[in-house]
Amino acid sequence: MVTLAYLYAHLGRDMDAQVEGTARALLQKLCEAKGFIREDAELALRHMVANVSPSRSLTALSNTGVRSRCTAVRKSTAQLLGKLVEAVGSSRLLSGRREVTDRFIHAVSCLALDSALEVSERRDKTSAFACCEDGLTLSHARSEVKNLRSAVSRTAMVTLAYLYAHLGRDMDAQVEGTARALLQKLCEAKGFIREDAELALRHMVANVSPSRSLTALSNTGVRSRCTAVRKSTAQLLGKLVEAVGSSRLLSGRREVTDRFIHAVSCLALDSALEVR
Repeated sequence: MVTLAYLYAHLGRDMDAQVEGTARALLQKLCEAKGFIREDAELALRHMVANVSPSRSLTALSNTGVRSRCTAVRKSTAQLLGKLVEAVGSSRLLSGRREVTDRFIHAVSCLALDSALEVSERRDKTSAFACCEDGLTLSHARSEVKNLRSAVSRTAMVTLAYLYAHLGRDMDAQVEGTARALLQKLCEAKGFIREDAELALRHMVANVSPSRSLTALSNTGVRSRCTAVRKSTAQLLGKLVEAVGSSRLLSGRREVTDRFIHAVSCLALDSALEVR
């Protein structure tokens, strides 16, 4: 492992062809019980991230680290992604080659939503997760929701769910556009696509300003020709009422009250039984 660290440090990108195999071996050593073994593996991996091509590092970390069943491996992967962003900048990772951007967003989304707290909380400690909070990522995720490739579209929707959950009302200005894209995905035939869209929309309703959620649902959901969209809109309005209370929606600003009553009335009189 020390030899690999030396080779990464001194050969740099000449090691590109060897990154996949060596990184896999090093990441697997992170599950070792002995601390000094893990330290040597992490040292070599840090040299890898700092010296080989960013795209090769990202591929190796995504293929082995993100998918690992070992919490220690996923935690270290999150830290290494942070080092990668510090080294090359988030804008380069998010506006370069399409496959690099897709891979990066997928990796960050998976780690940010990881079931292990020590993995997901790295968001607050590494710029890899912080970079998901800039407009560049948001714009990319919103546009990729419409991607015809299911894997890319699902990654974009999970990213939006993550942004809604962690940025909350800082996402208010983006609600209209992102909600429109997500609601349109509810007409997809594939169930897993609809589930991801609904997940993101539930996070939207739970975390952004109620008035923004209501406006987005009214403008796109209530008026949609797709029954599935109107049905989901009715359910989301129910979640909104549970979250903020009907009294607040009915006794607040005039335009909010009018919009809410109009939306509920339209859905209650909908021709489709599952919407009513």
